[in-house]
Amino acid sequence: MPRSILDKIQSKFTIFFTVIALIASLSLSGFIKAQAIATNAVVPKISFTFDDGYSSVLSQAAPTLASYGYTGTSFVITGCVGMTTAPNTCAADTDKTYMTWDQILSVKNSYGWEIGSHTIDHSELVSPDENTGIVLTDAERINELVQSKADLAAHGIDATSFADPYGDWNMQSLAEIAKYYAVHRPFADTVDYANNNHNNAYPYSDLLPYVVQVTGGVSVDQIKLQIDRAKANNYLLVLVFHDILNGNASSNPDYYEYNTSDLAQIAAYAQQQGLVNTNMTEAFINGTNLVNNGSFENGQTGWTTDAPSNVVLDTGNNGSYPSPTNSIMLTSNPNQDSHLFFDLIPISSVNSYVVKSYLNVLSVDGTSQVGFYIDEYDINGNYLSTQAKPSEGSVWVEMLNFNYVPSSSNVAQVRIQVVVTAGTGLSAFLDNVQLIQVAGSGVVVVVLGDIDGSGKVDALDLSIVLSNWGKTGMTLADGDLDASGTVDALDLSLVLTNWSN
Repeated sequence: MPRSILDKIQSKFTIFFTVIALIASLSLSGFIKAQAIATNAVVPKISFTFDDGYSSVLSQAAPTLASYGYTGTSFVITGCVGMTTAPNTCAADTDKTYMTWDQILSVKNSYGWEIGSHTIDHSELVSPDENTGIVLTDAERINELVQSKADLAAHGIDATSFADPYGDWNMQSLAEIAKYYAVHRPFADTVDYANNNHNNAYPYSDLLPYVVQVTGGVSVDQIKLQIDRAKANNYLLVLVFHDILNGNASSNPDYYEYNTSDLAQIAAYAQQQGLVNTNMTEAFINGTNLVNNGSFENGQTGWTTDAPSNVVLDTGNNGSYPSPTNSIMLTSNPNQDSHLFFDLIPISSVNSYVVKSYLNVLSVDGTSQVGFYIDEYDINGNYLSTQAKPSEGSVWVEMLNFNYVPSSSNVAQVRIQVVVTAGTGLSAFLDNVQLIQVAGSGVVVVVLGDIDGSGKVDALDLSIVLSNWGKTGMTLADGDLDASGTVDALDLSLVLTNWSN
């Protein structure tokens, strides 16, 4: 064999073993974080979430998930932090103990978990309190959202996800939550495990994902069924736990307890089935927004309208996170459709995209609706075609998300068009319009680490990573699995972690 070839092989193996040593030296949090990186590719995902901030998050849940390379999201009641003895005064459960701030930070920093808000004191946001019958005022409800976020921020935690106690929300509270948090995780009191009705299809819903509650009486086999469905359909599976006990968890669902050994079986099976682990905020499509001024914070820059009386810039804080101050107020015209046009956006015809928009429909009359369209143009600005996308004709608060794939290789520019159809009585707020590139058509990573699209993670994928080791400006096809722009140790760890048997 020629010496030059031997030198190349030796060089590659030197890099390989050097990087293996580097990965071995990484801290626990760094290694777990590498495996918990979310991907915008269409893959089955699993998110482990734990409500209330019980002490068992640190003592049981975090180390159990860590043994499978998994992390979770802990939704903390900030007013109960530090109640380390029981009984106590925490409204969630006076007989449980809760983490201290140092312990919460340990879960975040040492185990790579996300910390979200679960209010200040576990109040029902919109329903009468079950003990007192008192209903929170608007100001009190908003204070639960704002102050709990501030409490977390005071300890260095930027909370971007929120879970309401008891799953107690309505359209008004959901619109308020959307001002302060990117993600709202609801709650399921009952789940029909026999039917396929708790699934999140790509590109998911940031404000109303389906969730599956895991508590006393829910068997591991029932959750395995949910994992199988997620794998078969590339769903996002969001699991909701509470207190994790090292044996003797109650089978009564009202106690919200689950055994550590059963959690371990669920994590082991999810890992075996290849579900990509993601924390709550990371689960949703994120990336560079190609829309100019999609949050409308720069006024009317980047958009025009043919109906200035029905498409109006609003500055009344009716938008969504992270910049809710400005939004667009949409109202229906009884005689004609009203349009909002965004500027032309350069795209690549070989990539696919996701469009995300915050839409709060306040009222409807039964005929008007808000519809989305993608107008396609060539490189010279010549109109080619229009793709009709989802519409909303009911009172609802949502992140209206949908896929967009260019219809031909001639498409070089697109324009997002929002239409309010003719009628009376419709009013809505629109904000945070995004166009995000998610994947190239040449490489679809079905299994995280499967760079060449062969359906398994093997030596060819490893070779791609090693060939581009240390290079910057890389893409998914070049081995940059974590989208950092550089092929490095985190990318290699993802390949090795998901290595096919």
